[in-house]
Amino acid sequence: MLLPTVCKGLRSPAMIATLYRRVLKQLTLVKRIGACGIVRECCAEYLPDGHAAETGADLLSVTRKAFEAAKLSPASVTKGFDFLKELAETLPELEVLSLWKAYIARGDFDLLEGIAIASTALDVAGGTAEGVAPRVGACAAMVQRTAEHLRRHVTEMKCALVQSGVTPQPPHGSGTATPQLQRVVSLLQERGYGVSEWAPEDHSSITFLRKKRASTVVMNAILALVLHELGLRCAVAGLDLYRPWVRIERPNKPMAFISLAHAGVCTAREVMVMHNSYQPSSLRLEVTPWSGKCRKELLAQMIHKQLALLSCRRFNEPLHERQQQLCRLQLEFLDLQGSHRVAPGPSRASTLNYSHRGELEMSERA
Repeated sequence: MLLPTVCKGLRSPAMIATLYRRVLKQLTLVKRIGACGIVRECCAEYLPDGHAAETGADLLSVTRKAFEAAKLSPASVTKGFDFLKELAETLPELEVLSLWKAYIARGDFDLLEGIAIASTALDVAGGTAEGVAPRVGACAAMVQRTAEHLRRHVTEMKCALVQSGVTPQPPHGSGTATPQLQRVVSLLQERGYGVSEWAPEDHSSITFLRKKRASTVVMNAILALVLHELGLRCAVAGLDLYRPWVRIERPNKPMAFISLAHAGVCTAREVMVMHNSYQPSSLRLEVTPWSGKCRKELLAQMIHKQLALLSCRRFNEPLHERQQQLCRLQLEFLDLQGSHRVAPGPSRASTLNYSHRGELEMSERA
């Protein structure tokens, strides 16, 4: 896999054997976290001429053949060991990407699991930059634990609405839906749920699980899930706005819009007037289902918000730079995997060396 870069300049069979063993050790860890496919694609450019890592090929076998075929010549063996060091340091990031790959492959874009992966990525990148990298395989457990905590909050919110008599959509479509919707936000606020927008962690589950507060994107996404599970047809609308809304369809009535960042219930016209007064925008307030596409857009928006805050000057330090890098990787990975496109080799190699194409536009939200 390393390939001529690693093998150039090796001066003795003993050094070749040492490097080979270290490569295999790291690749065994890569295999354990399910990232073989990612690493195989990333490192294809390091293969000797005439060798290709075919899709599905065993990474350890590819590595062995590459070492056997590589022509030794004077060069820097240091570069090979530097690559190993970088691979070891990026194992947590590779594990995060492997979790995204498995998540996308399932195709349902479960909201809570997606929030948990994005939140774990932010947490892991921060810890790794401070020299506190999680053990190999820990990210999956972190995601599962976070998703379970989020599910408990969703259950708590649903119980609060039901026990207080706030049934968001009356069983017979009576005229009491709007007053009940007006109570949804105030009731949840009384339970301590609210909005906070100032830190990257606010655009994840990190602040939410500590304080019951998060960004409007996160809070309204969770609110939409709660209402959806209570029987409403709803989704998050206005993702092109700084603060999106929960759009609720009502029988024989105009759509209603609520938000944990705003008191009361609004009509589509009121939302447009409110936002167009200071933000020109083609508001996406049309009816769309609570679909995988909608949930994927929410997750991408969360990560974009994290990246925007991390890019601020007050967060300009190594810890936040690493978090920025992983945000960009996740956005690129969601875009490439979600739209079923194959990335060119040099771009995919950036998974390890963090050479990115810059800010990414989520133009295809499959």
